[in-house]
Amino acid sequence: KIFGGDPDASQRHFEQCLKINGGKFLMTYVYYARSLAVQSQNQELFDRCLSAVDSASIDILPGARLSNAIAKKKAQLLRARAEELF
Repeated sequence: KIFGGDPDASQRHFEQCLKINGGKFLMTYVYYARSLAVQSQNQELFDRCLSAVDSASIDILPGARLSNAIAKKKAQLLRARAEELF
């Protein structure tokens, strides 16, 4: 908060985004994990977001198939860095 961030507002925005897209746009989970979870050092949230990406099909939202495939790759790369991030 000292640098102008508001983790509570950020969480509300991410949750609203997930509600709007029904959790089907997987990149939302990647950004949620990469920004808020890492910034707040919440490894449980980090793992939960990346697990949601891992368990979802890229076809869950046909119009976002490419984005969801990229989200899966980014989630893998982010998970590989978990030790240095936490």
